[in-house]
Amino acid sequence: MQRRRFIQGVAASSIVGSVVGMPVLANAESKSDTLIINYYNNWQPISYASESSVASGMLIDILDAVLKDRMGLKIRHRGLPWERAQREVQQGKADALCVVRNEARDAYLKFASIPSFELKVVFFFNERVDKATLQAATSMHDLHAFSFGELVGNRWGQDKLKDHPKVAWVADQQSLFEMLSRGRIDIAMVPNVIGRYYQSRLSIKDSIDYCSVPFVQRETRMQLGINRNFPYVDEILKEFDEEMAKLIASGEYDKIVQRYYT
Repeated sequence: MQRRRFIQGVAASSIVGSVVGMPVLANAESKSDTLIINYYNNWQPISYASESSVASGMLIDILDAVLKDRMGLKIRHRGLPWERAQREVQQGKADALCVVRNEARDAYLKFASIPSFELKVVFFFNERVDKATLQAATSMHDLHAFSFGELVGNRWGQDKLKDHPKVAWVADQQSLFEMLSRGRIDIAMVPNVIGRYYQSRLSIKDSIDYCSVPFVQRETRMQLGINRNFPYVDEILKEFDEEMAKLIASGEYDKIVQRYYT
């Protein structure tokens, strides 16, 4: 699919839509060739937003490298509170998300096959925790001597820590790592890229370490999902997979990701 064909197809669809009185794309802006992608606005460094809701971060850079630079599409990245970001795509007010695929989202999105990013949860801990002890644990019960920190509203974390005697619930990732560095908590279960970002941002690499723990294995695939009603969605996703594979093979993908680990 060439960009010209996409633009011509959208223009033609817009004419037809205006004649029959039906919406074609997400909103007035999308009646051009713009794809509006919504993100969570407080998930540094993966996605975050300015006061004007313009999104930045790792996912944005990755998707720009494929959709804009390689496919020639016009993209608008919007950062919003997560519930609103998802609701707008469901309602057709925006066009796409980069999320974990599930049955509920399959109802209104079509997904790329190649993930845009994969998150791996690891354990970040301070000097009060012995790394060998942590790696030898076979269940959360083995770690009852340590205090954990977890984000309010994280259902996965809530399930893992439901029987744990020492849990501090915090509002955001930065607060979690500040508490970890000050010794107010001992351990936090966090995606690798997020934890390493805060190690660097807060200058706590010397006091905070991390490792994988065998009994907690969680890898999350973030996939581009586009509204099923978006023009040429199948062709866009097919080309997206092809160009994402090329981006990865070229080494450019790793360069983008590594910027957020330093």
